[in-house]
Amino acid sequence: TISLTVKNAAGADSITRVGYINVFPSPTPPSLTSTKGAAICDGDSTVLSTDATSSFVWFRNQQNMNLVQTSFTTKDEALYFVRLRGANGCWAKSVELNLQAGTTPAKPTVTKDLTGMQFCEGGSFNLTSSALSGNQWFVNDTAITGALGRVLNYGNAGNFKVVVSDKGCTNTSDALSISMLPRPNTSAISGMNYAVKG
Repeated sequence: TISLTVKNAAGADSITRVGYINVFPSPTPPSLTSTKGAAICDGDSTVLSTDATSSFVWFRNQQNMNLVQTSFTTKDEALYFVRLRGANGCWAKSVELNLQAGTTPAKPTVTKDLTGMQFCEGGSFNLTSSALSGNQWFVNDTAITGALGRVLNYGNAGNFKVVVSDKGCTNTSDALSISMLPRPNTSAISGMNYAVKG
């Protein structure tokens, strides 16, 4: 409810008008799904679908696509979404899908600066990916936070691999298992005293 009161300069006389604004609910947002997720690789395509059946509009990069079907096939990299108009004239928008088109990278290889597969406790080692960019290092199948460079310096044992990605298209190296040798227990070393005659 909105009311408006107008008074004269003296403030004695006034006119009040009351208006009403109706707030209508928006329809349930339509769905938007992709058979290939958010990435298509090597010239492949994906099918985009919505559960809306009428009064909906497809958008690509903020532009009306003028499509009337509930699903269509695309291989175009773009931002997609659907808008649905309810019976009361209100609109609802689906989630946005930022579809990326990339190329599956070559399978990366991992090299190490160790002569074998072991290193000594307290030390570290370097692993190097053959890929110049797009790297994510893993240890024991868990992504290492911030390990996005070509070279990984690490100080613990584990099973290591690197995943290389290009716009959501990925390839994974073979796993490399590195173990750690414990430091010797120096407390177990004892000596003998010798007397030297001169």
